[in-house]
Amino acid sequence: MIYHIAKNDEWSACINKGQYTPADYDKDGYIHCSDDRQIKRVANWLFKGQKDLVLLKIDPTKLKARTIYESSQGTDEKFPHIYGPVNLDAVIKIIQLTCDSNGEFKIGERDL
Repeated sequence: MIYHIAKNDEWSACINKGQYTPADYDKDGYIHCSDDRQIKRVANWLFKGQKDLVLLKIDPTKLKARTIYESSQGTDEKFPHIYGPVNLDAVIKIIQLTCDSNGEFKIGERDL
């Protein structure tokens, strides 16, 4: 499985469209995702303290768009990138993300 952190309003707006594309897709050319080992670190690195976020659990075998694992942010670590919109039937779980008083997200295996 792969995971994408979305703004709740962007996710809600896509439901009538039948597919999800975040606002930064046109700028980046793909949808940033993480695997289960990366998601907590990415959430706390890029989204610390932010509210109204959801974590989309995506089954890559159901995606119509292709997924490529590529290095990101100048590191050798590879992250899944989706090159195209996410068809809604590929999203198998939606998890509301909440942060603690320090702004950090507590994402455990049970959540995923």
